Formats: sequence, structure tokens, C-alpha cells
Amino acid sequence: MIPAEGSFKKEATVITNINNVDSIGIVISLNHSKNGKLGTLRILYAMDKSDMWAAFVPESGTIPSQEYKSFDFNKMFQW
Repeated sequence: MIPAEGSFKKEATVITNINNVDSIGIVISLNHSKNGKLGTLRILYAMDKSDMWAAFVPESGTIPSQEYKSFDFNKMFQW
């Protein structure tokens, strides 16, 4: 269970050397209790920081995607 506040940690035990990881991609599905699936929050973090972005991609094609320019990668990815 992911807490509503604070932080959580999930260990990837098959990764024995973090230096062998080029990037991390995370997709979070956002659902509304009455309206159903809203879309996904997609996050990409390159380990060398050459490519980092976060964007909301809506389920509906009538709503444009939104990129989050002020996403705090340092807070999310604390190595």
C-alpha cells in the first residue's frame, strides 16, 4: 500500500549495480471514483540527468497532455 503522504521505498532486488541502470520510467494510473480512469502520470529520469520529464497524459483525446516543468526530481529520486 502506498501512503497518501510521506515516502515509500520499493527495493528492486534483481538490480545488483545501480551503475548498470540508464534510466527509470514510472507510469501512475489516475482514477476517479465516479468518472473512472482520468489518465496517467508519466515520469522519466535518466541517471545522468540528460533526460528528465513528467507529464500527465489524459485518457480522453479532447484534453491536451500537460508537462510539469517544475517537477522536483531531486525530491523524488534521492540516491
